[in-house]
Amino acid sequence: MADFVDQGLVRKGRRVSIRAWGVSLCVHAVVLSVFAAVKFSQPSSDVVQSAAIVGVSQVKAMEKLPTVRPKPKVVSAGRGIGKASELVQPTVQRRLFEPPRADFQKPIEADCGLVERAEYAPARMEFFGSVGTGRRVCYVVDCSGSMRGLWQRVREELYESIGRLQQDQYFCVIVFTGDSVLESGDGRLARATEQNKKQSYGFIDTLVPAGSTDALAALERAVKIRDEGGIGASVIYFLTDGFDLSPGEYPECRSFAHTVATMLRSFAPKTQINTIGFWPGEQDAKELGMIAKQSGGQFLAVTDNNGAETAQMER
Repeated sequence: MADFVDQGLVRKGRRVSIRAWGVSLCVHAVVLSVFAAVKFSQPSSDVVQSAAIVGVSQVKAMEKLPTVRPKPKVVSAGRGIGKASELVQPTVQRRLFEPPRADFQKPIEADCGLVERAEYAPARMEFFGSVGTGRRVCYVVDCSGSMRGLWQRVREELYESIGRLQQDQYFCVIVFTGDSVLESGDGRLARATEQNKKQSYGFIDTLVPAGSTDALAALERAVKIRDEGGIGASVIYFLTDGFDLSPGEYPECRSFAHTVATMLRSFAPKTQINTIGFWPGEQDAKELGMIAKQSGGQFLAVTDNNGAETAQMER
């Protein structure tokens, strides 16, 4: 009986001992787990030492640095373009400076008053107070014997008119004296350079009025003459002191003016003829006025010795 009791106690002690060891192992496992979690959750000393310390002044300085623009993205092109690609730039908002547009149609202020811009102003010419516009001018001048008392004045007016031409204009002087037609230059409208102007002055100085008045051949030459580019005169100045016309001399066109109009339609439909008559008679004034009117030009009659035009210009 005693042995049986001793054996039971032994077995009971073993069970208690096993339970004690189990509890001890569990407690140690929990302690080790908590220690490991705390140990590995703390930052290492190396990491803490490598962290940068930035001051407030450095932060403000970095805020003032320019914004870094991102690099463009490469996007493949669509169909039909092959393997090509296009760069897509980031959207940047800018304020573009746009200078004010100049209105060249309006006059501008100058010291001498209101003037038009030169690039829009038409080329101007003037002869005996008769004003024309255009790049090419031809002077057709009566140099017959009846012009002897007037020739000095005509010559001075030619000098002044040619001298006022700009270098981008063209000109020619054609005179009719008797049955002859003489002209300056080399057979075409010459550019209004200083050299060509001087040559024309020399040509004018050699002229001496003589013979009868036969203007038709000179006008025909004027409507046919061209510049180096093949362009004819914009304006023809036709100056005379009268016509020597015989009845029935122009039966087809009925008058001198109609003959000139026919030549203009054939060779120079856009040319304007400004006519100038010295003491013209009634019939001469009618012919000169008709020539100017048919071409859209002006007629000017000069009837005094001081250069004043007493007759109003007519269109």
